[in-house]
Order: sequence, then structure tokens, then C-alpha cells
Amino acid sequence: MHPTTAVLLFLATNVEGSSPYISYRTSASAASIAIDRIKRENRLTGYDFKFTILYDQCDENLAAGNAIKLFRDYNVDVLIGPTTNIPAIPVFTLATYYNTPIVTWGMTSSATLDDASRYPTAGIISIGSRSLAVTFREVMLEYGWDQFVYAYSLEGDDEKCETMRDDFQNMIAYYGDIVLSYTIQIMDHSEAGLLAVLKDVSTRGRIIVPCFHEGNTRGLHRRWMLVAARNGFVTDEYVYIIPSLRSKGYAIQQDDGSYRYPWVDSTGPQPSDHEAIPGFQRSIFIVDMQGQGKIGSNYSVFEDEVIRRMKQPPYNCTDACSAQEYQHAATYAGQLHDAVYLYGLAMERVLITAPTQYRNGTQFAQYLVGTFTGVGGPIVIDDSGGRSPTLFVLTLDANNTSSIIMTVDVDQQSAEVTKLYSNEATAVWYHRKGIRPPDEPVCGYTGSKCPANVFYENMGWFIAAIIVILLTILGAILAFVYLFYAKRQEVERQNALWQIPYKSMMTVAKKGKGEHSMRSISSVPSTISSTRSSTLSENEVEIEKVAARKYTIRTLFDNKICANMRQM
Repeated sequence: MHPTTAVLLFLATNVEGSSPYISYRTSASAASIAIDRIKRENRLTGYDFKFTILYDQCDENLAAGNAIKLFRDYNVDVLIGPTTNIPAIPVFTLATYYNTPIVTWGMTSSATLDDASRYPTAGIISIGSRSLAVTFREVMLEYGWDQFVYAYSLEGDDEKCETMRDDFQNMIAYYGDIVLSYTIQIMDHSEAGLLAVLKDVSTRGRIIVPCFHEGNTRGLHRRWMLVAARNGFVTDEYVYIIPSLRSKGYAIQQDDGSYRYPWVDSTGPQPSDHEAIPGFQRSIFIVDMQGQGKIGSNYSVFEDEVIRRMKQPPYNCTDACSAQEYQHAATYAGQLHDAVYLYGLAMERVLITAPTQYRNGTQFAQYLVGTFTGVGGPIVIDDSGGRSPTLFVLTLDANNTSSIIMTVDVDQQSAEVTKLYSNEATAVWYHRKGIRPPDEPVCGYTGSKCPANVFYENMGWFIAAIIVILLTILGAILAFVYLFYAKRQEVERQNALWQIPYKSMMTVAKKGKGEHSMRSISSVPSTISSTRSSTLSENEVEIEKVAARKYTIRTLFDNKICANMRQM
């Protein structure tokens, strides 16, 4: 009879928000594929594996109860799971109490689980949000930023955003070289609610980290970018960094296995899709490529085998797995394979060096450390039992297609950055005219740091001065007009003193013979043809008598003649 290793698998089925990633119906057979690989490589020769599968349904109470029963009654050798953060913490604690090896995978991302002093029997295949936080810091430092704001949603309640918030805060406290300026929970997911959040965070930062339900399946990333674009929050000042596990960034997997861009609505192309593009052009994704790394075709072969094997013994999932949504392997089926395979590698080492310690969790954990090739590429387990992952930094290129601009290899709290571009301006900031944005605008988030515009600062005084000047000019014009008019009236008055209208004159009555003066015989004849006297004034007072001559043409008097006449 062959020795048997009892393996407990904690899985979930039909849990909202988790099914595409860790569902039993699309992942369980990955464990059998791993066992086949172990046997094919002639490891653990003579050993069989006995699987017991229970469903924790992502519930901590159910998971804890099942774990106690299995540790105490079933005497399992190792526990593979749980697959989410909330049930993982009590199960990890129980594994420590019962000193039983445990290897977790899937959506367990909390940095709390990385504490080897607290959980000395654990190994972790999944990528934690602590690694995501470390990678985020490297991106911030690479581009000279030291402050950001964090806006998160609990829509779908998949534990992601709260866990990421806590791990970001722990990272900031550990390094002390960047600042989380502001954190806000998004309570209202309508356009009005998102706009209110954008207005709020824009007064505190330009490097904005929005966190929504994993996988972008609810379209909240698209709605966020639509609201941002429609309200002026996608200028070159803004950078949206989206750290996301279980993601391929700008490629959103759909139920039929195909992919769509994040700005395309989940129901199909919409006229508003193009409005969201500018927001994504100003975004940077930090992702794990859904655990697949750069593997393409090989991973597809593995996914097909997972679905095929689910219909075979011991699973025999035929009718229950016939729906369209179960025709594509769970996102993290590869990690289940890697978790079982890692246990097989460690078990092999234990049996060689300390065969009696294979159930001693505290001793067993040290044999998990090392490097091996998983389904998605190389996997490194550090001396704390956690994974040292490679994360990918993506942005959109000139053609709006996803471009990997750097990879970050994380080893606990340190990281090594590999830039995959030679020209930062075109590779990273193409959609910003090649200019790297600062984390704070020159004039501050509200514009208050720039010198105030003198005109606007003293607008009241400027307006008052302008009014005074206009009144002064108007007064001067009126005074000039009045003086001109008064002078003209005076000239006309003086002209009236020497000008005697012809109609106001009358011929003087002739004198009698006795009244005529005697003339000398030698006197020349008079040239005066007629003599008129002026008419009486309005007061009937005779002014004077003048001698006048009537011309046949009108005589013109220019200004000079008139001036001379006034002076006579």
C-alpha cells in the first residue's frame, strides 16, 4: 500500500465577485494536473494523494469551523487554501495552533498573512497587495512623485480596496518617503457621486489612485473616467495610477473568454466610449497579468486542460459545469496548480532530509523556500514563505494599445525595476506632449500658491480709478466744448456791434433849401449815392446816422477782417 498524503482543498463556488477567479467548477482540476506533473517528473515516487474538498464560501466562520473539524478529525497533512483574505486569517491562526502546513493561493493578498512570526507554518503562492504597494512606491519614486490621494469603493465587497489601503499605509510608515495626502471612500457610484469625489480629491492631489471592484467587470473604472473627462479632470496635470491584482490592465476578460478595452461598455460599444479614452490615456496600471506573466499560448493550453479535466473523475462535473460561464478556467487556476506542485517539491525535500517532520508545519515551511517554474512562469518563494513576484507597469501607447513600460521584481520590502523603454517622453508621456507631470501643479491644487493677479486682487480700486479718469476726460471735453461755444458767442456779440443789418436802415429825409449847406464852386461831386440812417432800437432810441453805400455784389468778410472791425 502506497503512503498517502491527505490534502484539504478550500474552495468557493457561486460567490459573488469571486467566481471568475477561484470557482471550484473552473479550477479544482488544476490540483490533479499538478499531481500528474509531480509523477511525470518522478517526484514522491510511491506516494498517493488523497484530496478532501470543502467550500468556505469566503466566510470566515464557515472556514474556521471546517478547519477545526479537519485538523482534529481528519488529521490532514496539508491545507491548500483558503482563497480570500477574510477566511484566511482565522484558518492561518488555526494552522499555527495545530502546527499544520498550509499553502494559500488565489485572492489572498493581505500583507497580514506575510508575517512569518505570526504564521510560521504558511506558504503563499498568491501575490499580496504588499508587493503591489512596494511596486507602487517604485513607480512614484521613478517619476519624482512623493504624494498621492486614494479613493476607494467597497462595491462588490471583494476585500481588495480595504486591504490595499491598509497595505499602502503600512508601506508609507515603513519607508517614510512618500505621503498619502488624503483617503476617501466612494459611497455614491452615480455620476454625481463620482464627480463630488473627484472635486474633493482634486484639491488635495494630482496623483490619484482609484480602487474599484477587481477585474473592472462592473464598469466603474469606465464610469470614473467618463465623469473625469466630462468635468475637466483629464488635463495633463492628472495621473490615475490603478494598482490591480487579478488584472491585465487594459484588457478586460469577458464571460466568453474574449477581451475588451476598459473604455468599452460591458454591454457592447457605446457612443460614449470615446469620451472615456482621454482618462485612460492619463492612467498607469500596476498589475500581475492575472498570474500568467508573459505566458500566452502555454497558459491557454493549461486553461483548456482544466476545463476538460473537470468533466472527468474524480470531479465528474458535467451538467453543473455546462453553462457558458464555466467554459473558461478560473483566473487563478494556475495558482492552485502551483500551490499543489510547491507542496510536492517541499514534501520531496522533507522526506530526504527530515522524513519525520513532514507534518510539522513550523519545520515544513523552510522547505517551501526556493524557485520553480509555475504555469505562468518562474515563481520565487522567499524565506518568509511569501512569494516574491514580478509585477508589470502598463500604459497606453500612441495607438491606444497596452504597453508594458517596466517590470518590478519584488522581494519582501525591496524591489528591482527594469525599464523597458529608452525614451520616456514618447513611451510614457506620449499623450501629454512628452512632458512628465509633477505631483503638484506650479500654482498648487487650488491655484493659491501663485502670486495673485494684481488686477483681480485690486479690481475695485482699478474700476474706481478708471471711472475717475473717464469722468475727468469727459469733464475736460465738456469744458472745451463750453469754452468754444462761449468764445463763439462772444465773437458773434462783438461782431454785432459793428455789423448793421441793411433791413434795419432807412433813408434819411432830405433837408429843405435853407438847410442845405453851401458848397464851394470848386467842390468835387459827392460819390455817395444814398444816405440811410439806422432804424430805432427796440427802446425806440435813435442810435446814430451813418453813410452807407449799396453794392451790387455781396462782400465777404473773413476772420481777419472781422477781427480788425471788432478792434475799430
